[in-house]
Amino acid sequence: MKRLVVILFFLGIIANKLLSQKSDFPKLSGPYFGQDPPGKTTEPFAPEFFGSMFRSYHSGIIFSPDGKEAYWQAMLNDESSNQAIFESKLKNGFWTEPEVASFSSLIKGGRDDSPFISPDGDKLFFISSRPIEEGGKPGKENIWFVYRIGEDWSEPELIPLILNSNDGAIHWRFSVDRQGNLYFGTWKFNDEEISGDIYLSKYENGRYIKPEKLGPEINREGDYNFCPHIAPDGSYLIFTRVGPTISERLPDRIYCSFRKKDGTWTKAKKIDIPGEKGNDVPVVSHDGKYLFLRHGSEFFWVDASFIEKLRPKE
Repeated sequence: MKRLVVILFFLGIIANKLLSQKSDFPKLSGPYFGQDPPGKTTEPFAPEFFGSMFRSYHSGIIFSPDGKEAYWQAMLNDESSNQAIFESKLKNGFWTEPEVASFSSLIKGGRDDSPFISPDGDKLFFISSRPIEEGGKPGKENIWFVYRIGEDWSEPELIPLILNSNDGAIHWRFSVDRQGNLYFGTWKFNDEEISGDIYLSKYENGRYIKPEKLGPEINREGDYNFCPHIAPDGSYLIFTRVGPTISERLPDRIYCSFRKKDGTWTKAKKIDIPGEKGNDVPVVSHDGKYLFLRHGSEFFWVDASFIEKLRPKE
């Protein structure tokens, strides 16, 4: 009996310690982690939510169309350097403590990156260098997807190789419109220069067809054009562009191009956002209200109403 009492005593101490650790996590409620909506100048996004747990981010942050789920890729703020795609969900009025998404894995160096949810909320796409075959070795980055099953996701499936076999390594973000058309970036990199272009793979008859490189209105020859974000209706494309040499890589700049009625694109123009610090990884919320950006180890956001003001009148 004494031994049982001692065991229960120590279990109680452990339980209290765990509860106290969880209580340190901020209690956030409401849309977008309960943050006050931003104005016309970029503002840090939920620093109290992200600041203590994570060291750095590679992807942007995305929300589900109903605004009740958030996903991002990050490195833990500890000595492990472990990376994965994390998630938080709005449950019982509060955002849950971040945890590794069910389809991802926490490993050193990271294998999974760049989550993106389709406009209908039924599919989540991401990049991974995980083995294609069971028991195989990690290889080049490919695009995978999961589909929604209740409140969770299916097992990951590989996008057909006609897309993943495209020239140049698929890298760092892509997006999908309501029709399922997939816009993605490629890159070629060495110690001195980096370049890459944005491609479109149309979704026709239930499958992705051979990717086509977007024209010079979007891809400036020799530069690194990357991180495309397509509007749900396909009417505009926001992306990041930098020069090919080290001295021209930073600060990154955000560009925007609009689709014309004939299906061609306007010449991309640089977006000047007040307070912008050379951010990258542009992501517009599904409701079109906010533009999310990443700068270093922080997320930022800004009112996105300026996008419509940029739209040319035909």
